[in-house]
Amino acid sequence: MKPTVWCIILTSMLTARASAQTAEAETLQALLAEVRQLRAVVEVFAAAVPQVHITVQRLQLQQQRVAQLSDQSAELRRQIDETVRQQSERARQLKEEREWLKGDMDAAHRAEIEKQLEHTKLSLERFTQMEQQLRVREAELHSSLSGEQNKLNELEQALARLERSLAAVGGQ
Repeated sequence: MKPTVWCIILTSMLTARASAQTAEAETLQALLAEVRQLRAVVEVFAAAVPQVHITVQRLQLQQQRVAQLSDQSAELRRQIDETVRQQSERARQLKEEREWLKGDMDAAHRAEIEKQLEHTKLSLERFTQMEQQLRVREAELHSSLSGEQNKLNELEQALARLERSLAAVGGQ
């Protein structure tokens, strides 16, 4: 073989080897960059896990608080309805007893009805006071429930923000 052919073959081999080394170096650099990016994502996720866990725990506790206040509100509403019903019954009874007093009757019977009338008036007053107290409690409870619901909404929004930020990091 002629020396030129050998030179061409040798040059080709050296060029191929240099190209292979350059391709390997580029691949290695690309892999290294990907590993660094993956490490950054893992670090972000690792830092976010405790924050997500705490937020979820607080969210669950807040949901329980809202549910508890909602139950109290429903019970209070039932009590108010019952008190109003009792009030209406006493008002009807009072009207009926006053009508009875308009009629003719002996003194003993009149005294008995007047005594019953006083008892009914006192009972009506008690139910009226009870209704007022229950309505005050209802307003307080409604205010508390509204505040707790706002806290729950804030926690839900915070969790949604965390989810979006983790999705953005994961999508990189």
